[in-house]
Amino acid sequence: MLVRNVRRRLSGVAFGWALTFALCLGGLPQSPFNKNNLFVGTDETSGGSPEIGNVSQSAQWGKIDENVPPMLGNGDIGGLFDPFGGTTYDELRYGSGARRDIRTLFLTQLIVPDYWVLEDQGAHFLDPRYFRPASPRKYLAYGAPFNFLLRPEDQTFPQEIRDHEQTLDLSKGLLRTRYRVGQNLYEIECFILPSDSLLAYRIVSTAATRFEITGITSPSRPSEEDQRISNPRYQETKNGFTVYEPENDLVVLKQVSNVFCPAYAAVSAFGGEKQAHGFRFPAGEHSMFVAIGHQSLGDPRSQAINLSRQAVRTGYSKLRAEHVGWWHQFWDRSYISIPDKRLEQMWYRSVYYLASCLPRRVKSFSPEGGYGVFPAFAGYHPQDSMYHLFAALSSNHPELCKAQIDHLLETLPIAQAAARNIYYLEGARYPWQSTPGLLPYLPGHANEAYYLHEHHVNGWVAEFVHRYLNAYGWDQSLTQRYYPILREIARFFSSMLSPRGKQLEITYVPSAGQEETGMDLNQKNIFDMLVAAKWSLMLSSQTARRLGVDQAEVSRWEDEASRLSLDYCMRKDSTYGSFEGDEGHIEKVPIQLIGVVMTSLFDNNREEFLNTYQYLRRVVKIDTCSWSPGYYAISAARLKKPEEALRCLQESFQFSKPPWILFIENTYQVPGRMPYYLAAHALFVQAINEMLLQDWSGKPELFPACPFKQAAFKLRGSNRIIEAQINDGKIEIISDERAGHP
Repeated sequence: MLVRNVRRRLSGVAFGWALTFALCLGGLPQSPFNKNNLFVGTDETSGGSPEIGNVSQSAQWGKIDENVPPMLGNGDIGGLFDPFGGTTYDELRYGSGARRDIRTLFLTQLIVPDYWVLEDQGAHFLDPRYFRPASPRKYLAYGAPFNFLLRPEDQTFPQEIRDHEQTLDLSKGLLRTRYRVGQNLYEIECFILPSDSLLAYRIVSTAATRFEITGITSPSRPSEEDQRISNPRYQETKNGFTVYEPENDLVVLKQVSNVFCPAYAAVSAFGGEKQAHGFRFPAGEHSMFVAIGHQSLGDPRSQAINLSRQAVRTGYSKLRAEHVGWWHQFWDRSYISIPDKRLEQMWYRSVYYLASCLPRRVKSFSPEGGYGVFPAFAGYHPQDSMYHLFAALSSNHPELCKAQIDHLLETLPIAQAAARNIYYLEGARYPWQSTPGLLPYLPGHANEAYYLHEHHVNGWVAEFVHRYLNAYGWDQSLTQRYYPILREIARFFSSMLSPRGKQLEITYVPSAGQEETGMDLNQKNIFDMLVAAKWSLMLSSQTARRLGVDQAEVSRWEDEASRLSLDYCMRKDSTYGSFEGDEGHIEKVPIQLIGVVMTSLFDNNREEFLNTYQYLRRVVKIDTCSWSPGYYAISAARLKKPEEALRCLQESFQFSKPPWILFIENTYQVPGRMPYYLAAHALFVQAINEMLLQDWSGKPELFPACPFKQAAFKLRGSNRIIEAQINDGKIEIISDERAGHP
């Protein structure tokens, strides 16, 4: 039987690098893995334990930039941690980062999605000793308000560390760090509570340690307009400021950014001696709690203080047990078990990253770079966030999606304003890329670019709302609540199609496709916009029919959808082009595969879609974006071509390297490494799920494109949670139950 055993313990397997890594792949045949040969067919299916994705690292001082910062988070707070459990010793300051391109850097940091900073790309790292600006470009971005230093008092740290080990336990959401300095041993365990913005530490050591929290300075705003303002208080605070506020037993810190956005931290400790900016811990065992207060949730100071004090009263052990229990329930909701251990391992890691990055209480989009803040991933990317949500839904985690669908509803007036003021159209236009709060980069903004005119983003948003409501069986109250998003998207495309008379006709509504090459800018009938418009009008009509509302508009939407043809983009070779008149060019990414989301549109045109897929596989290089293998694999799975889907998924690893911890965004502009590209991980998860279970046709299909003789899964199809296995073509359904309401 391949039924999952979530309690099975798996031991570690060591790898030898200049920086030593270990993948927790115990319980599997050892010999091929010791050589990093993680290929198809090397192993039998496992019990589907998340521990297969655990990550261990052993750092050597002087090679800190070879470390891959592990991730902890709950979407409301989260970040990348350094080899010592804090966020201070990153490669920029203590490795070779100062000599490398800004885009290759990892920064350890704790991100707060409703803490906003006006960033300057040129001055991103502030200190000219480490980085010299090249091209100043400003944008509003989410940021990291605080730095955490956790270290021994021994002055030979960190240069004299030895026997260092750090393990990220995915099954429990725990980060454990262990090392020696001289004869003394230091052990640190930490986690971020799933339901609250709390970072908890347990420190066990044979010598004294200290913790220090400091505010991270915002980039300066040296504009002439600022210099002319005579108000001295403004001049003192325009670049943000840090205030330590007295609070008896706590260390309370307020950080205000250069756009006057506040975040609070309150630090409490059990067994520690309070100091000005932190705590000192003598030898022994101690616990410490860092609580973050969010301005978007109201009264951030009280939030942080109350949560920090409550944590001390509850105690580390009880909080840890609750935390581990949450992760146990999380992993009990879904699993996969396949013979290819590299794929299975990355599936678990990717699902863990999604759980760590998708917000819970703070209404916002999920981070594009997986808590890696640098210029390319500065703001929010609503389209990428939809990929994250698709993967969460099919992996039976709709609970991870609520904050973002509420954010879509909350920011609907902003999307309506964008449609009205930028495109002179009705309805709502969700932007391709945005600042916190969904404010789009407007024309004239220093970061404005033509690809902000990608109207197909509305199609992704509509598809997510559709999948979310479908996952809950079209619950009446949920459908009524979120239908306005679909309605306004339909109105946007409908108004684009509405005749205005000869003198008022808009010949071109500024638009671009997903490829971002400029080839399709303002071309007629851009393919992915046609697909998004047709699909959005259809989904909105179906939802309105369910509710019995907006019947006059619904009739118009249905008529418009029926008359929208994709044939405008048909090439002479019976493949779909990027736009009307396109007879073939090499795109950056396979833009036509946006149709993979709206597969039923192609159900009657399978041959043309297959021709297009094969054309793109021949001419388009995937190196420029790591979402490409996921796109191709999903398409191949839906075309019922399992071996092709598997080949595409294997190509994902061109964007990683042993021991396969993360996917980088591309292999050209960013040589080597960069922060996690969360979209690639999400599409990877979705592609594997599509091999095992598909529901786009309206009914779940089991193992529709499975390339393995043996496999097992527990996933979500529509509003059904299905556990099944296949053995040499024989399918056995272990359980099939209707999903409950949120």
